[in-house]
Amino acid sequence: MPPGATTTPASGAGAGPGANPGAEAGPPTGPVTQPGTDPVHPATTDPAPITGPQPGTITTYTYKFGKIEANISPFDPRFRGLVLGQLNSPAFAGYYYDGSFYPDTGNGIFARSSSTNAYVWSMDTVVAPNGHSAASFVSMAMFMVVGESTTRSLYGKPTAETAAYEYLKVQVDADTSGSLSRLNAAGAQGYCRLASGVFDTLMMRQQGASDVCTYESPTPRLSSLQDRLDQLNAMGLKGFIPLIINGGTPYYVKVTNASTSYYYYAVDDATGADPTRFLALLNAEGAKGATSYEYIANGGISPKRIFRIATNCSRWWLC
Repeated sequence: MPPGATTTPASGAGAGPGANPGAEAGPPTGPVTQPGTDPVHPATTDPAPITGPQPGTITTYTYKFGKIEANISPFDPRFRGLVLGQLNSPAFAGYYYDGSFYPDTGNGIFARSSSTNAYVWSMDTVVAPNGHSAASFVSMAMFMVVGESTTRSLYGKPTAETAAYEYLKVQVDADTSGSLSRLNAAGAQGYCRLASGVFDTLMMRQQGASDVCTYESPTPRLSSLQDRLDQLNAMGLKGFIPLIINGGTPYYVKVTNASTSYYYYAVDDATGADPTRFLALLNAEGAKGATSYEYIANGGISPKRIFRIATNCSRWWLC
């Protein structure tokens, strides 16, 4: 997120359909187990540097502004309805809300994937399953309102999508080995998506789908931008994508019958509070098949933005 912009709390890094829910955290606190000293973090040999995406099919992205309302707060009770109104208008058919909003201009940034022509939208409570929304839609952004105890989620799905979902709570705690075992047991049953990971880790699976998934937790290597990119790319090359970070411990998920790979890279993010420059950056990288994954402005480096390219991704919710 560029300085000067705000965003509604989202269900995942990236907030849109291009990101599996989950968010990067800062450097881990407390002791870190060295590689090779426990079964969860076995010793590994660093692979050769990864310098680009793997050969294959990619999805491209385009971005544009949508006028919401100048000087409105994202926590205003009217805000979510205004966003929903834009998404349901003919001008934004096929677009999803990126989560970036500039209060001074009233512009939000909306994105479109080359693989999806139209979406159906619904606003519902976050706790799933709740009515038709949580049963057949995927949460794509969350909206909190000052003074309200109930968080609302913007649920969406491609118009052609007819899937329905089931949910399972999985305990993820300080016991990394036990948490990983529980996640993998759920993954073997097809629970490959994250519905909520804020207070309870609520996993979801598509009814009738053949997907099964595997979870891994590499040793945290978040002390520098290069270390972070190295870990993301090493896991991405194997087809794993970040799911959640719990207390500094990252958990990644891979759909075992998919051939998807992920490539991460960082670019300078000197966009400041200028929404036009930020939009231009998104479109330049989106044309390469990249979506914004994380904004970094600490550690003594100039602001950077990490982008991700998914190759051979046939599942819109992972691309």
